[in-house]
Amino acid sequence: MRRIPISALASLGYCERYFYLRYVLGLRLRATRALIKGANQHRLSMRLDTAKRYGRENIQELVARLRDASGVVVLPRETLRLSFVHDGCTFVGRADRVLKLKNIALVVEEKFVSRSSGRVRRSYEYQLAGYCHALKFGRTGYSAGSWVSWLPRELFRRLEVRYMVVERCASTRRVLFASRPRKYRREDFLRVLDRALGILRGEVRPSPRDSCRGCSLAGVCA
Repeated sequence: MRRIPISALASLGYCERYFYLRYVLGLRLRATRALIKGANQHRLSMRLDTAKRYGRENIQELVARLRDASGVVVLPRETLRLSFVHDGCTFVGRADRVLKLKNIALVVEEKFVSRSSGRVRRSYEYQLAGYCHALKFGRTGYSAGSWVSWLPRELFRRLEVRYMVVERCASTRRVLFASRPRKYRREDFLRVLDRALGILRGEVRPSPRDSCRGCSLAGVCA
């Protein structure tokens, strides 16, 4: 069964041609300064949350808090392993942050940028919808280091799932933009998912978008 990162859906939202070059032809990205800065900031975020992580000895406490209908739980960054299967493919990934706010599960994606777009980009939406779909219909595991504890499937299925984007300055971590939470819509996401699988299988011709300026694969895209 083919494994595909949920983050690949962001590439689809950016440009279908880019998605095709990366995940069908397997072309690699060059490590740009922006990508390096963003990766470093994500690593820093995880280190800042180290003290808040649950261990093997208190994972049942976490499950009990997630089951509490009136409770609020702020999960440490990148501790949930998410996966779902669709049409013979397995999609896997880690959300930057997940919050349980009573009867709502909120998926938060942090993007480290030099300048804010001031909006929820299509690429953000596709990636976040993938995480939401995995929470609602797939498998969720809590991970702190090398071990994973798979959580009961019903923990998130009974919740309303929403998502939001936070753009931070890649140098200072200052918040530049925070979107309002949006409701995950399964029907819309399944259309995106079927489009992605059609491109991966060669059944759908990718349509380029006007995203060539600054694209790291512009030199090889024909």
